[in-house]
Amino acid sequence: MCNSSESKEKLVDIVSSEAFSYRVGEEVLLTGSVEMGLTAVFWAYGAPLLLLMVVLLATLQVTTDEPLAALMALVGLAAYYGVLYLNKNRLTRKFSFTIKHIK
Repeated sequence: MCNSSESKEKLVDIVSSEAFSYRVGEEVLLTGSVEMGLTAVFWAYGAPLLLLMVVLLATLQVTTDEPLAALMALVGLAAYYGVLYLNKNRLTRKFSFTIKHIK
């Protein structure tokens, strides 16, 4: 289990060659790189915002129907998050943490 600051307990799967030395419920320190954090923020917030704006503006250029443009932008976001979900295994390999015992 993992407690990140100011949040609930979370379950985290850890793959480690030293897995035998850790016990369920033991307090550990998980670390990740700053680059990994920035990449996660981009995929979670930056890319969807860019996609939303591009689809919205492109639809408004083709048609002046604002409700249709808003709907198309939301459909684009839904498709984006669907593709992100389908690629979760690939993303899991990119986002890895290190684990250490807390002394």
